[in-house]
Amino acid sequence: CILIFILLIVGLRIKNMLFPPKVDSSELDIDKIFAQQAQSQEGLHPLENIEQRTIDIKYISKDNIVDTRQMRLYIPKDAEQPIPVIYIPHYEMTEDAVELRKYLAEGWMVASPTKFDNKYNGQLTDDDLVFNNAALYTLRHMEEVDHQRIALVGGSAGGCTTLMLNALQMGINASIANSPIANVYFNFYQYFPEGNQL
Repeated sequence: CILIFILLIVGLRIKNMLFPPKVDSSELDIDKIFAQQAQSQEGLHPLENIEQRTIDIKYISKDNIVDTRQMRLYIPKDAEQPIPVIYIPHYEMTEDAVELRKYLAEGWMVASPTKFDNKYNGQLTDDDLVFNNAALYTLRHMEEVDHQRIALVGGSAGGCTTLMLNALQMGINASIANSPIANVYFNFYQYFPEGNQL
């Protein structure tokens, strides 16, 4: 079985050497993307024709206290309303993010929490989730938002939050969860506490 697997791998490598795959010029250049993501804010031009709006989001914490966090909206000024929206849960999407500029170039509104604090990683299944759920609810009820075209995009803990928001709110048009945490309960209530004790 192992020999067949090795022969298959070697065969594929020889095939690719003799018949290299054709590269479509429209495909993304991964090295270029990583280089763009590594650029400092100084190397990027300021956002033009984009309205930035900050909204207070009220939610009830696990301690039964009405708390407030903020969500920032990036809205293309020339976009036809209602506008499709991409919500980035958990982490803040800042002006220097290449993804933000790509979404805005497509004419999409982009929203994300502001002023991210590492303590939110420890609140992923309680206060942070309640806040992100309230933020998404607020977006879904804004006049300028196309309620039929709402997408969630998150990575790591944001990917996990994306999956949890899908369970809480029906009718999300699309969701991309990049590297979500596989087992939140086990990681937060078993693995991390035991790791901290070591």
